[in-house]
Amino acid sequence: MTLKLAFIGTGQIAGWHLRGIAGLTEHLRGAEPPFALVALADPRAEAREALAVEVERMLGRRPTLYGDYRVMLERESLDVASLLVPHNVHWSIARDCLDAGLHLQVQKPIALTIADGRRIIDYAQAKGRALVVSEPSVLGRNTRALFAALHADGLVGTPTMLLDYAVTTLNGGFSSIRLHVHDEAVHTVEQGTTVCVDGVDVGSHVIRHQGALRWLAFGRV
Repeated sequence: MTLKLAFIGTGQIAGWHLRGIAGLTEHLRGAEPPFALVALADPRAEAREALAVEVERMLGRRPTLYGDYRVMLERESLDVASLLVPHNVHWSIARDCLDAGLHLQVQKPIALTIADGRRIIDYAQAKGRALVVSEPSVLGRNTRALFAALHADGLVGTPTMLLDYAVTTLNGGFSSIRLHVHDEAVHTVEQGTTVCVDGVDVGSHVIRHQGALRWLAFGRV
């Protein structure tokens, strides 16, 4: 079953989500694709048009464009909405999407306050709709493999340090940094987590949430 998906918000992060859909579609070549990106909503005409060009190039179909997401919800027959908008409007747009019967993906963080985050979670449960917050770093293969190694008796030893780091540039990209751990491990990385066992790095890879660090160390978030 192919789910009809809409992006609400067509900024920089939307391009990453588009590439994820394209990659998944390519991976499942020959099978029915899990998503069809059928609509984009953004009040900025230039931004939504630019992303529409990329959608057509990467997925082979031009989505319908809307300046107002509420008009899109009225006109389109959708299954899922992906919220890629400023964090302060997550709750109000999520509520409208859930009222329209859609499942929901929300870009991290789910909200700017605990109260609004709880509202979204509770409302999705009340509506019986699926809700996911991206990116779920703790579900990644690298993170789960490192977790297994850290919690397997005697496999890598006892962690002595966990570091989470990222460096951003003025144009919105990430630049690499050099990290020194106990003067015994030196690494050039872009962003992510270093786990140090007895002064030696046993895992440098991309994990973008402090929650993932807590999960690695304590087995819970």
